[in-house]
Amino acid sequence: MNHPNSKKITIFRTNSFMAAAQGADASGYLSTMKRSIGSNFEGGGSKRVSSGLSFKEEDLLLPRLLEVEADDREFNKKRTEFYCDIDTQVDYAHGCTLEVGLEASNSDEVSRNNMPINVMDYIRYRHALKHPQVAASKDEAQGNQMIQFYIFDKTVVQHNSDLKLEIQDSASKAYLEMANNPEKVTQALTLLGVSILTPLGLMTPGEQKQALKTQATNKPKEFLDMYNTKDFEITFWIKDMLNTNVLKKLGDKYFEAQTDVLIANSMEELIWFFKDDTNSDRIVSLKAQQQEKKK
Repeated sequence: MNHPNSKKITIFRTNSFMAAAQGADASGYLSTMKRSIGSNFEGGGSKRVSSGLSFKEEDLLLPRLLEVEADDREFNKKRTEFYCDIDTQVDYAHGCTLEVGLEASNSDEVSRNNMPINVMDYIRYRHALKHPQVAASKDEAQGNQMIQFYIFDKTVVQHNSDLKLEIQDSASKAYLEMANNPEKVTQALTLLGVSILTPLGLMTPGEQKQALKTQATNKPKEFLDMYNTKDFEITFWIKDMLNTNVLKKLGDKYFEAQTDVLIANSMEELIWFFKDDTNSDRIVSLKAQQQEKKK
């Protein structure tokens, strides 16, 4: 009978270059090849064999497997031997399924009151998570020939799917709020880096509206970031003035292109320049230059 907090993940092999090159004919051969997640050193040039655990977690969990307490002089030696010998076999067809749930709560950290349901499985899982040949998901493994395994966690996949749908819905709502305001549509496209100029001239309002809808559909996260831009209108003016060469940027500094006069040392400072009423005459001049450039 499963523990009420049971949570299982499966480690799968990635589709190797050999498998991709040889196709289905390679499956029979590859299925006979043993592949496992072995030992590795911690990052940063460390000579310490990696466990994927914090020191506190090692002291809590490893005594159960090493049969020696964390304060014993033999503990570090046995820890090193254990992780030098670790060998998590990953089957070609079915992968390696591990129980990674915690007895009290899966949303809390490991503690004496919240131990793993299966200590060895949990230790294999945490070791794999930090291993350089293991990706945290199938998506992360794509296109990286150094990755040989990936972790399939149903709860993470479902969460990411729900989050993606939520982002798409929010982007659609944001688009509908902007769609009937032609000026807002133009500003949004500019902030998204979409030119409203075509070989036949300026996009029509309808074409701009369709272009914005395409951005909301194809790049919902970037669209929402744009929609939630603080100081939206000022940021638009800055982007448009950079596009029309009214302003120019050198490093982090911003200059009036016509005079090479320094306006701001950073984007934050430039936004404050546009907010400051004492700069109204200069801002009017910059906007006039911008309109002239667009003729």
